[in-house]
Amino acid sequence: MNYYAITLIIAICLLSPGCSRSPDLYAQYQLVPTVLHIEIARQAIKNINILLHAEGLPEYYLYDEEHNREGIALLWVGDKTISQTVADMMFVPRGCQCVIVQPRVLYSWVENYSTVGETNYADMDNLPHTLGYFLLHEYGHIHSGHPGRAISTLGDNTNRDETESKRLEQTADDFASNLVAKYQSKTGAFKTWMSAANIGLNISSLAFTLQGKRIIDNFGCSVLDAPCAFHDMGDTHYNLEYRILKAQCLISGGEACGMLSSYEQRRNSGGVFQKGALYRAE
Repeated sequence: MNYYAITLIIAICLLSPGCSRSPDLYAQYQLVPTVLHIEIARQAIKNINILLHAEGLPEYYLYDEEHNREGIALLWVGDKTISQTVADMMFVPRGCQCVIVQPRVLYSWVENYSTVGETNYADMDNLPHTLGYFLLHEYGHIHSGHPGRAISTLGDNTNRDETESKRLEQTADDFASNLVAKYQSKTGAFKTWMSAANIGLNISSLAFTLQGKRIIDNFGCSVLDAPCAFHDMGDTHYNLEYRILKAQCLISGGEACGMLSSYEQRRNSGGVFQKGALYRAE
């Protein structure tokens, strides 16, 4: 085969959609990209990549703007082909070094917590840091080799069961929290410290907000230390307040761990009516 024939074959291959290119992830997972709140994604990636780079780990990149590069792809998707539920807000699909995020669901979710306290989690000063923590959580799943998103199979929602799925979720939370804590403590390196400190402050604020929202929205269950306020809904995740309190303790220590200890005592107490007929903790 002569030189010109080889050159022609290479040229045809490079122009072919299926040659030397990875598959289109949007097509593979039947997703539709969106530019809604895209600046939040860019800022979150910029912030957490400072920490990932310092740790010597592959970084995130926005799949809309860069294809086929090394790292973890962030797919910023619309809601035309995927359910608009919190369960589908953000997840790692099986068999992919990527994270799928629905910004419309994310934005609605954080707005729900902006009604308590003074922090607006939906504005550009806060949302990139909230998103950043949860992207680090999803990164923890990939880094730890977890198989993909968890699907609940439990019929009785309120529980304190220790399941394999909850263990994996906690491992991913711990990855994110420990990374933030590590660089928040290194005050000599300003860029990494600032990136970590912003996430840490946001997590502390969110912990306070979740406590306030629980008391306002679920006052009866809260004052009775009842399962409906302190136990888990489903078998895949610990409840969000419990998770964020654990994260805050790992990141900040001190009084934050005291808040976690108090919460765990109430969670494990059996409640004010532990021997009564209103509910059973076990």
